[in-house]
Formats: sequence, structure tokens, C-alpha cells
Amino acid sequence: MLIKTTELRQLDVISVDEGRFLGRVCDVDLDPGTGEVRALIVERPASRFLWFIRGDDLEIAWRDVVLVGEDVILVKNRTWRR
Repeated sequence: MLIKTTELRQLDVISVDEGRFLGRVCDVDLDPGTGEVRALIVERPASRFLWFIRGDDLEIAWRDVVLVGEDVILVKNRTWRR
């Protein structure tokens, strides 16, 4: 299955280990030499009470991606960089 990077954006990201919603893909880190995806940048949801303050973004390495579906991306739970 081929997918464009523009189609990756705004997909929900779910941790398969915790079954937890991590956020939505807001950017993709590409290797400029090869064009391969290095990481997904995930925008974390804002707090319910402080909706105007955005959470820190997560950088999820491409090797941690388990499945890219039509509506969701499943990732393994590892230590992600904020």
C-alpha cells in the first residue's frame, strides 16, 4: 500500500501497548538524501480544562510504527522524544 505524506497528516495515532490516543500526525520528518520517513511528529491533544494551551509534540521513530491504516496509525510504546 502506498500512501502520500499529505495523507499521513491528521491521522489519529494510537499506542498498541496502552490502547491510548496519543494525538494526530502534524508533520513528517524525512531523510533528505533518500526521501525515507524517519519519524512522525504527533500533535498531542490539549488539556480539557486548558484548551487554549497546546501540549508538547511527540516525535515517534518510523521503526515504532506497527500499522498505517486508512483512519489510524498504530505505534509501539517506547520512549518518545518530546
